[in-house]
Amino acid sequence: MNPNPGVFALLADDSSVVALLKNGTQPLRVFPWGEAPQNVATPYVTYAVVNGQPANLIDQKPLEDTMIVQIDVWGRTVEEASELMDVVSAVLEDNGHMTSFDTAERDPGTKLYRGRMDFDIIKVR
Repeated sequence: MNPNPGVFALLADDSSVVALLKNGTQPLRVFPWGEAPQNVATPYVTYAVVNGQPANLIDQKPLEDTMIVQIDVWGRTVEEASELMDVVSAVLEDNGHMTSFDTAERDPGTKLYRGRMDFDIIKVR
């Protein structure tokens, strides 16, 4: 089983996200939780699967899994984080269901503004 929710591919396929998160030839600034490089440019996105559940069937293996994916957007200003949150949520709501969100708050460790969203994303096996 592959717990990758496909967030990077979904965001990389959207021109609005690419416009905010790509800088020249640098890779798109979307990282699994804990994998963002030190001193990465802002804004950027991190994501993590916080829970998952197979769609169990009686007579065969599950055909899909539902994953709860936490998406964090990071920016130097509230406006930067909020703009990214709007763009990312628009893309992911076409592919899953947003179940919760928090407004951008200043992270005490990084001093960056962070907005958080949770999505239920269904992934076909």
